[in-house]
Amino acid sequence: MFANVLSNSVNYTETDDVPVEIRVDEATVEGKPGRYWKVISTDQGKGIPDEMKDKIFDRYQKTASGSGLGLSIVYALAVERYSGNIKIANRVEDDYTKGTRIEIWLPMAP
Repeated sequence: MFANVLSNSVNYTETDDVPVEIRVDEATVEGKPGRYWKVISTDQGKGIPDEMKDKIFDRYQKTASGSGLGLSIVYALAVERYSGNIKIANRVEDDYTKGTRIEIWLPMAP
């Protein structure tokens, strides 16, 4: 999961320097019981246009530079297998061209 997220940060950054910030916080998921780890990955790449954000987890995206499977696999693991959640946002609110923020919630072990 995290290898796919970090790989996208590298693939969609146009410079050799790829600044990525990773943070882990305790969190909850609305409508779901229990406690979660919220892993936030923020990069400064090309970003994801707003009109693509609702399709980004679909398989075989034609705009993908690779196989088009990466984020669909991340979604399948985080949400479907581990009952967590995932959210894609802009690093800078209202300006997708400044990078991407990916938030992944994973349940804490009991």
